[in-house]
Parts: sequence; C-alpha cells; structure tokens
Amino acid sequence: MAGIYIHIPFCKTRCIYCDFYSTTRSELKSRYIHALCKELQMRKEYLRGEPVETIYFGGGTPSQLAEEDFREVFETIRKYYGMEHCREITLEANPDDLTEAYAAMLQNLPFNRISMGIQTFDDSTLKLLNRRHNAAQAVNAVKHCRHAGFNNISIDLIYGLPGETDERWKRDLQQAVNLNVEHISAYHLTYEE
Repeated sequence: MAGIYIHIPFCKTRCIYCDFYSTTRSELKSRYIHALCKELQMRKEYLRGEPVETIYFGGGTPSQLAEEDFREVFETIRKYYGMEHCREITLEANPDDLTEAYAAMLQNLPFNRISMGIQTFDDSTLKLLNRRHNAAQAVNAVKHCRHAGFNNISIDLIYGLPGETDERWKRDLQQAVNLNVEHISAYHLTYEE
C-alpha cells in the first residue's frame, strides 16, 4: 500500500502552537502548486508498481487553495501515479474556510474525507491560540460538509490548553461527540522552545 502526503504550507495567520512549516505569503500559492506538480512528476519512480491507496493534503492550511489548484494537483497525481486504487483522499481544513459553497466545491473533487482543525469549542481559548474561527463556525462547518455529501469527517481537538479545566475539556468532548463525526483525534498541547 502506498500513500501520498501533499504539504500545503499556506495559512492566513499563524497559530501560536503550530510547529509545522507554514507561511502567510499567499502570493506564492500559484508558484508553489506548479513546483509541487513538477516534484510529483520527478518522483514518480518512487512508487512505480505500488498502487496509491491514500492521498492526504496537510499543512499549513490546504483549505486555502482554490478548485483549480486542487485540479492541477489531482491531474498530476492521476497522470503519474494513478488514482484508481485510492480508498481515502483527505483534506485538512480550517472551519472558517468550510463555507457551504466551499464544501460543495470540494465535493466536486476526489476528496472523500475532511479533517477539521477545530482544537476547542471555547471561543476565548480559540482567540488565545490565534485561531480564526469560533465555536459556531466549527459546528456550521461540520454541517456544511454533511450537507455537501461528506460522510467521513474527522475533527482535531487539543487538550492541556492554557486555563483549561477538566470541566471545559469534558464540554469540548461532549460537543465533539454531539457532532456525530466519524473520527475525533485529541492531541496534547506541547510547547516548543
């Protein structure tokens, strides 16, 4: 089994806890996508003879890309690796990007799984983390994805956040369970020096 991870480093803003490579220089998106497709072409021999079963767009914030950007990447993957064996194609997304229109657009692409970085349902903590969404947007993003036809939704939560109590963490977990998503990942906040 082979998988392809596509790193999309663009973010509107940097979250204070994130240690993944990212940039807020959105003017580089087009050049990056072209370079990414060239690299996919150059590395085609790495997976020769192995069917690609998973593709994961991580970041950064892959939901910062437009439909034509995704189409260019998918065309490159299809041409050099094939997609006929793909079982799961995931997009990491920020809740505030997942409007009703954006979720519908994603459904026109090969994506069949959405992984959403909700982190917490506490609005004051979201502000502290420099997240752009609020709790209501997170809930609505899940609804928009469901309405668009996605039946495999994953959400990320972070625990060990500043000022977090057991009670607040329980509320986050209950809210996540109430959304009836297929997968919940919980990560402990780590501080990098």
